[in-house]
Amino acid sequence: MSKTTVYVTVYSHKYGEDIHVWQSIESALNYKNQIAETWWDDELPDEPRPEDASEIGEQYFLLMGDYGNEWFSLNKCEVQP
Repeated sequence: MSKTTVYVTVYSHKYGEDIHVWQSIESALNYKNQIAETWWDDELPDEPRPEDASEIGEQYFLLMGDYGNEWFSLNKCEVQP
């Protein structure tokens, strides 16, 4: 029996947690970057955006973790029978 791999994201923020399951790591990382694109200017107005747009999610959550406001986790999981 072939195992199915999924990617589980947990986005913790001041209003709670958003938990999603993705079929690909690319989709999960796109979600992370979309969050950062959406909230960067509101949450980090004095911080410059990274020059490489593909790094925005990583930079955003690194900085937001320093402030203690938001976290993002990505876990590779196998679907259990």
